[in-house]
Amino acid sequence: VLLFAAGSGIAPLKAAIEGGKLGGSGKLYYGIRNPEELCFESSFDEWASEYGVEVVPVMSQPPKDYKGRTGYVQKALEEDKSANADSG
Repeated sequence: VLLFAAGSGIAPLKAAIEGGKLGGSGKLYYGIRNPEELCFESSFDEWASEYGVEVVPVMSQPPKDYKGRTGYVQKALEEDKSANADSG
C-alpha cells in the first residue's frame, strides 16, 4: 500500500496504521517543511516493525545538516520508482 501525507495530515493515517487497517505492509511518504513539523517520529520504528509500514519523511525546507530525503513527496516517489525499475 502506498500512502501519502503532508503535515498534520498524518494523524488519520496514524489511526489506520495502529489499528492494523493496512494489511501488513506499506510505505508512507510524509511531506513536511522542516523538522519542527515532524509528527509521531518516535512511532516510525514501531510502525515498521509491528505494522510493516515504512515511513519516508521528505522535507521541502530542510536544515543544512539534514541527511534524509528532500523536496516533495511526489518527486521522492518518482525517484523510488526509477530506482526500482533500474534494479529489476
